[in-house]
Amino acid sequence: MNHVVIVGGTPTPHGGLLPGGAEPTYETWNLTPDLLSTIPTLPAEFSVQFPNATVAPMMAVFQNGGTIGVPGPNGAVRSHYLWAAFDVEGQGKDQKSMLIGSVGGFYSEDGVHLNLDQSVRGSLRPSADGPVYRVDGGWGTVPDAAGNQFFGPNLNDFVIQNNEVKGPNLAAGYTLDDVSIQSQDTQFSSTSGYTALAAETSTPAGIGALRSSRTMNGYFAALGQSFLPDTGLLTPYAVTNANGLPTDLTLQTDTATNTIAALFNFTNVTPADQSTDVTSGAIGFGGIGSGRSAYVDDQHMAALQAADPAIAGNVNGNLGLGDAAQVDGFRSFLVSHDIVGTSGLTLPAGSTFCTCQYLQWGYWNSNFRWNDPNGPNQGRTESFYIGTWVAGDLSSVADVDGLINMGTATFNGHVIADVFDGANQYLAAGAFQDVWNFAARDGTVTITGLDGHNYASAPGGIIGNGANFAGSFQATDNSGISGSLNGSFFNAPNIPAAYQGGSLFASGPANYRLAGSFAAQRY
Repeated sequence: MNHVVIVGGTPTPHGGLLPGGAEPTYETWNLTPDLLSTIPTLPAEFSVQFPNATVAPMMAVFQNGGTIGVPGPNGAVRSHYLWAAFDVEGQGKDQKSMLIGSVGGFYSEDGVHLNLDQSVRGSLRPSADGPVYRVDGGWGTVPDAAGNQFFGPNLNDFVIQNNEVKGPNLAAGYTLDDVSIQSQDTQFSSTSGYTALAAETSTPAGIGALRSSRTMNGYFAALGQSFLPDTGLLTPYAVTNANGLPTDLTLQTDTATNTIAALFNFTNVTPADQSTDVTSGAIGFGGIGSGRSAYVDDQHMAALQAADPAIAGNVNGNLGLGDAAQVDGFRSFLVSHDIVGTSGLTLPAGSTFCTCQYLQWGYWNSNFRWNDPNGPNQGRTESFYIGTWVAGDLSSVADVDGLINMGTATFNGHVIADVFDGANQYLAAGAFQDVWNFAARDGTVTITGLDGHNYASAPGGIIGNGANFAGSFQATDNSGISGSLNGSFFNAPNIPAAYQGGSLFASGPANYRLAGSFAAQRY
């Protein structure tokens, strides 16, 4: 369904192609969806299922110098926006959840007017015992009869719609890009349109204060699920860092172009007798200077699937179904937690999610289409549903060894995990604590309230190896669940080993499994 939109107002001067300031500037807009929905981009029959969703404002970082919407001499896009919505409704088998968003650059398709022309990506799960639904659609600004798409003196107001626009005649050059929502098992499919009014609002204090160009490392985890047309959905499997090391995740930020690029190299850590034939792969996000990411500051960043062939992803070496605009078969979204919060995820009383000012963490999801014409994987898809990530500035061995005289320190934070209980898949959170002995180079981990279970390592059972550590843990009840974790120390400015971050996997009877990541701060 394509909505009819009447657009009018005082156009932004110069068609919106304003000069960049002396320094990067920031702007924020509240999005008001049409009367049929409460969440932009989602039709009413889905948005009504997520009444407590965190719907973030749309936020932009505008370049310094040059002209907004006009690429720099090297072709880099330098002004970008991000938007996201996240919700976790209920717990365990009664849970519904979703993560969707859009990220992109400001362009001028006709060289005269500023416009947005990007995509919505994400996933939702209306029931814990059902399939993942992929969300895939357009995100474009709506022109008036003269092609103007931004109104007010400083890009103050505009309308977003599923129909993107293409030059040279923006007033007439629509391309239809309805929002598609399809279940992974292909039993449900719908298309719909949407509109949303973007009205400028005050930008929160502190936005843009912490920015730097650097490469962070860290950890990630998620449950994946395969669908084969002749077989159906297979049992979920767990993916995390390919080598159990923080260098398996790279997250690059660039202040010159206000973009990010991330690459997750993964392996399937599920026991072979409980898994699919997925063994390994990689998932890329964004690209430096591309129009598929936004770096507002260290706490506010997001990206769609990779735009840079250098970070193209794969599953078992298969690049997937791409096209002229897609370097691989992934359709993905990554976002930092400061944008969408923790929604309905809960921790035991007295515990808090890691504030971790200098250790970043967040969520991601991805859908992959295999490229195997006339082969056994023709029509096959993989869904990685609301995984988690954590990244920061790795501590050096010298940083950690320099704290030997400190003796013991306690790291407190959280775990967020993707859980499969044998019949249902959902998100769960728990409190994480590691009492670390810098002199002995070992730690004792406890995890409390994660999907109703408490876990503990053996005393001193988490063993350090330079700035990294690893070990096993077991449920303290009689559930038979046990697992392992890998982690590292991360620095804050002038504070070595201020944080711990890592990933974990656990499994138990009846195909129970979980994959998650943790973030904790030293106290």
